[in-house]
Amino acid sequence: MLIQVSCPCGKKYLEREDALGHGSACPACGHVTHGVRASAKAPAEAPPDPAKGELVRAAGPAAPPPASEPRRPTGGSRLEDDPQGWQQVLQFRQAQRRLRKVSYGNIALGVLTCAVGAFTMQQIPVNGLLLALGGMLIFEGAVLALRSTPWDLAVEGLILLFVGVWNIVVTAGHCADSVSAGSGLGDMRFVGAGIVLFFYGCVNLAHYPRLSSFGLERPTPETLRKADRLLAALASANPAVDPTVLEFDTKACGWRARLRGDVGLFAALDGSVAFVAEKSTVEVEDMGKIFLSSARRATFWVGTQKFQGSIASDDLERFRRWKGAAPAQAAGEFLPAFATNE
Repeated sequence: MLIQVSCPCGKKYLEREDALGHGSACPACGHVTHGVRASAKAPAEAPPDPAKGELVRAAGPAAPPPASEPRRPTGGSRLEDDPQGWQQVLQFRQAQRRLRKVSYGNIALGVLTCAVGAFTMQQIPVNGLLLALGGMLIFEGAVLALRSTPWDLAVEGLILLFVGVWNIVVTAGHCADSVSAGSGLGDMRFVGAGIVLFFYGCVNLAHYPRLSSFGLERPTPETLRKADRLLAALASANPAVDPTVLEFDTKACGWRARLRGDVGLFAALDGSVAFVAEKSTVEVEDMGKIFLSSARRATFWVGTQKFQGSIASDDLERFRRWKGAAPAQAAGEFLPAFATNE
């Protein structure tokens, strides 16, 4: 380690720390400075005096603060207590459900791979390997359905890619041998099966970066049950009698929202996605009345999401009241909305 040394002549130079015990000569005047390492237990001394030949250690960059542990998305007792935590919980649940749906398709593809291997083993002995690969697909699909992690999705995708390429290459090679032998083109059906497997492998790998980017730890089972109860209560709510609920439509699907205090819970009616968004990140821009309808065309901003669609006049007015209400007023008006024991 290099240490900055201040000489009585006014010059400063760098010297190796281990050489200071033997004396360090100033390159300008030749003055020899002897340094002694301070004990770790010695009390803090006064600042060094260069006039006495004392060493001045070069100031290095400050040590970085210890990295904080990743935040576990547990959620609070109410959404307004921890909207970011609840958003992470909903993202985890959304990813988990999508992975489970993918797993069922992968199990079916594993069964198909085993069938292809068993059917073609007599003609192409090397296709017996497909039985093992199909078994791996079935096993990984079952793991994905139970554990539902993006890493298992990536493994499943790689296996599908390999099996797809295997089917295409081996079947094409067998057909080429048949043509060379003059017995015709041969059976090309399994090339199509290979293309299907390759396609679904690409789909799995395409989902992996987005799902893994959540970087979430698994929430506790109780937190997941609370999230399910919140979404179920919103799905069963009647906007006609519940002033905290409104509905709007987008090009993709219908939506329902529950607004309370400074937080809104938004869920697609098809159950595909849900958001928790703070009031400051939610906007509805009225684009005018729809011809021969009482609904209004509108642009919706929910967090980082943007939608085009329509909203009923009554629901738009309900949104404006929530948006313009003071926090205390809104909290009082919508107090029972986010109770997690619903």
